[in-house]
Amino acid sequence: VFPDNQAKTIGWARIDQPETFFSKEAWDKVGLLNEHLHYCMDREWWMRYIYVFGLDSFKKIDDVLVNFRIHDDSKTQTSQPGFLKEHNSLYYAMASVIEHTKAMRFMEEHLTLDRQLETAISSWEDSELVRNSFNYYLLKSAHENYALGDMNLAKGFLTLVRTEWLAPEDRKLHSKLTFRMKLPLSIVKAFQKS
Repeated sequence: VFPDNQAKTIGWARIDQPETFFSKEAWDKVGLLNEHLHYCMDREWWMRYIYVFGLDSFKKIDDVLVNFRIHDDSKTQTSQPGFLKEHNSLYYAMASVIEHTKAMRFMEEHLTLDRQLETAISSWEDSELVRNSFNYYLLKSAHENYALGDMNLAKGFLTLVRTEWLAPEDRKLHSKLTFRMKLPLSIVKAFQKS
C-alpha cells in the first residue's frame, strides 16, 4: 500500500493474501473472487477493493499472523508464466477501459495475454484513476524488465509512461531508468549488480 497514492497501489497491486482479512461488508460490496482467474484472483480482488474503498479503509498491524511457505509444488514456484499472463491481462483490460491503443498494441506484440479475460476492471468508470493506475503499471513493468536485463521491453514500457501522471518521487525513478537505459550495456550491468 502506498499511502496517499491510490493509483500506485492499484498499478503496483501486490497483496499478501494469507495475512489480509476483509469484512463481510467488503465482500458484499466488492463481490466474490473472479472464477475466470487461476493465478491472480486475489490480486484482481485487491485491485477492485482499493478501487471501491480507497486507502483509508484498512488497518495495518505489525503482529505476525501468518507464515507463508514456498515449496517445490506451489503455484508460486511452478507457474510463473501463468501468473505473468494473468497479471498482464488484468492491466490489458485496464488499458482497454481508457482506450490506450498504443499500449494495447505494444502489449499484444510483446506479452502473452488473454485479451478476452472477463474482469470487473472492464466496468470501472473513474477514468482518471484507471489512467493513472495503468500508468503506474507501465512504470513498474519498465523497472522490473530493466532489473531482469530485458532492455528492449523495459524501454518499450518506459516510453509509454506519462511522467505528469506520476507523483514527484516516482518521476525520479522514471528519470533514473531513462538515464540508465541510455548507457552502454556494460555500464547498465554494473548498475544492476550494485
